[in-house]
Amino acid sequence: MGENFDEKIDAINQDELVIASMLEKEAKTENDMHLIAGIIEKRLELKMPLQIDATVAYGACLRRAVIARFMRDCDVTQINLVQEIQIDSAYNTYTRVGLPAGPISNPGLKAIQAALNPQPSDYLYYLSARDDGRIIYAKTAAEHLANRRKYLGF
Repeated sequence: MGENFDEKIDAINQDELVIASMLEKEAKTENDMHLIAGIIEKRLELKMPLQIDATVAYGACLRRAVIARFMRDCDVTQINLVQEIQIDSAYNTYTRVGLPAGPISNPGLKAIQAALNPQPSDYLYYLSARDDGRIIYAKTAAEHLANRRKYLGF
């Protein structure tokens, strides 16, 4: 990592921290983190919604904590994303363009490195395959829709 990386960590801005927090939840491998960081960067430049499920789940948990008036454990795997995507919030990256209101997790060094060094690609879309969790990438909306049918069953 060295001195250059230490300087970058010291200079990380709020947007990069938010992106790193999303990468921490969205990807398992360092390579996928860099690719997804590039996709996020491209979608932001194109003013496209990010459509990141992890932000929606975080927002749902945060809303539940506010309603209950205390923070408690929230199992994001139990969140009904189809329902939650319909509810506008500062963390709903389906209904709002741009980054969510703040970080959604505590990012590790790999996620921070990826946020600071996004990998350019032709991809605009990705999803996690249900069976093995690997990331499937797509260049077009039509290709992404086909991937959703093939890997997610809808």
